[in-house]
Amino acid sequence: ILSLNEAFQKDPRSDKVNLSIGIYFDDAGRIPVLASVHQAEARMLAMVADRTHNAVVISDARGRVEWVNDDQLRFVSDAGTMVTLNIGQTPGWRGDIARLPNGCSPGWGKLDRDSESLASDTAGQIWIGFEGFNRLCRIDSRGAQRAAPRAMQNWPITGGAEAMARRADGSFLIFAESAPDRAPGTPLLWFDRDPLDPRVRVIEMRYIAPSGFRPVDAAMLNDGRMLVLNRRFALPFSFSAQLSLVPSFTPRAGLNVSGRVIARLDQPGIAENYEALAVDGKRIWIASDDNFIAIQRTLLLRFDLIARRESGGSP
Repeated sequence: ILSLNEAFQKDPRSDKVNLSIGIYFDDAGRIPVLASVHQAEARMLAMVADRTHNAVVISDARGRVEWVNDDQLRFVSDAGTMVTLNIGQTPGWRGDIARLPNGCSPGWGKLDRDSESLASDTAGQIWIGFEGFNRLCRIDSRGAQRAAPRAMQNWPITGGAEAMARRADGSFLIFAESAPDRAPGTPLLWFDRDPLDPRVRVIEMRYIAPSGFRPVDAAMLNDGRMLVLNRRFALPFSFSAQLSLVPSFTPRAGLNVSGRVIARLDQPGIAENYEALAVDGKRIWIASDDNFIAIQRTLLLRFDLIARRESGGSP
């Protein structure tokens, strides 16, 4: 070190920098930290968080998700927030509420951040669908990226990407809540891969909901079939919902997709403005939105799936 200091003093260049000892700052006045250090810290935190019953989301300074633990339900609200709720903790549940990354939305108005649908994969990537501007956002370790697929651009402002499901093969199904035309059903798009991938191929189909209902969420079952949550609003002020089971199908242009009703949530009882659906192994989760109105409720329902043998002996 002494010889380096001597060499530094003798060097006549005016732009010389002494890197032998000291604390270094970048042009923004911050101490730079190597990416490898951040990665090592994230792995250490993940090892600790993986052993807790609480919901844990590890993100970097820019809010980019780096790791999420298991046994969680994740919701998005139409106010631009994400709720991560631990469902494995006993007794009681705890969760985390965070705003969506700025990269998902160009502004802070209700129309800018009207998130309505969500899908994820095992790698921690999250896809969110927005009404209003009819766009999609992907959140991963690189941050948030958004896109507005051409096939969604004529969807109604308040009837856009209401439901989204990611299939086992990595393809996506995205439902419009209402239609921009008088054709039967509502638009249903199939994306053969990540919808934000510039190489994506899109097939336009229609979803035929039960009469008087509209699709509000969807979830895949392990056997390739799909559950679709359908909602109906009736004056003076009442909601009802029906859950449809859709058989496995091969996407093709112009296909009408429909299912059979397997459950009804109606008056009297627990009828509400149900908008969220998830499948967790052998459990079905359904949640309602109170729309910040005192006469509505935010409910979370859980249904256990029980195998039943039909006539002929098949489960």
